[in-house]
Amino acid sequence: MTTDLIPDYPRHPGEATPQWVTWALRQGGLIDDAQVVSVTARALGAGVGFLSGIAQLSLAWDRSEPGAMSSVILKMDCDSEFFRNVGEGELHVFEREIHFYREMAPQAPIRLTHCYHTQMDPALGHYILLFEDLTALESLDEVKGIKLDLALIALATIARFHAAWWENPARTKFEWMPRLPSMICDGFHERWPIFKKEFANSFSAEVIAAGELVNQNIERIVQRLDRGPETIVHSDFRGDNLLFDKSSPDGIVVLDWQLAMRGNALYDVARLITDTVHPGDGSRPHQIAVRHWHEALCANGVRNYSYDEAWRDYRLNLMMLLFLPVEFGDILGELNARGKQLATMVRERFFASVLETDALSLLPSL
Repeated sequence: MTTDLIPDYPRHPGEATPQWVTWALRQGGLIDDAQVVSVTARALGAGVGFLSGIAQLSLAWDRSEPGAMSSVILKMDCDSEFFRNVGEGELHVFEREIHFYREMAPQAPIRLTHCYHTQMDPALGHYILLFEDLTALESLDEVKGIKLDLALIALATIARFHAAWWENPARTKFEWMPRLPSMICDGFHERWPIFKKEFANSFSAEVIAAGELVNQNIERIVQRLDRGPETIVHSDFRGDNLLFDKSSPDGIVVLDWQLAMRGNALYDVARLITDTVHPGDGSRPHQIAVRHWHEALCANGVRNYSYDEAWRDYRLNLMMLLFLPVEFGDILGELNARGKQLATMVRERFFASVLETDALSLLPSL
């Protein structure tokens, strides 16, 4: 095996040199003697991921070797200064994801994309992850929505992950992983008057009244969910972060763990169903989805958590999730055409789901 000096790492996908890719894959134990001789970068995920830049690197090699794959996926901090400030200044998304792949991914009971190499320099704000290329799999489009049968496969998948960390004392050792942020409450209160003024003519009086009630009760909603049970949640569990492998019994590959946190598992269920499932009959199949997830959770060993508790927590999470369209409404100006379309649909879907499930009826009992 050849020993190389550490080459300068790229600040942009187009700067991923053959020397750097060769070194990174050797660090990951993928290759011994083969060397990359050329790299061609192609940007991916426009309007899909907002907090990172993603590119497919097509590789040419000087010789054949088992680990010398034809392409890899490079993920790094994005070009937008606005989203870099959100991602690292507020959420530390790259540090979270790099720690996740270094410390948690090897023991995950679900299929993830293999991460070959990670680098981070927090002082300079540069972060890199190098993944296997799964672009040949079917990507799920949350703008178009997915059908219920595919959503149920995804829910059974994430239920296995939730069960593995359900009230597991080991979850607290990951100091880099935050709990559900209290800033949700402050941000909601600050942004709601602005949101209401901007979209008052776009929504019915019923929708605006629902937002008012959630704004008045957001602390109580968060506090109730904060009492547990607690597990590790993906927290960005939506169609754009899932791949479907028709040839695999597992089926679903879960991507993008930048927002992984400790919290209530129904956050992930609510996010997927509200964000991504196509409402075939005019409303989303909320109860079917929660029951399917709950059955999978119990099948993977979780006890003392009833379906009724899960249904309650699901509806509480639906109300809490209103912070996404409310608090981040000002991001619209930073998005491309697809991103703006997605943001519009998120506003409509999230408020509709709160009303469809009669979630507001829980507020007097909190």
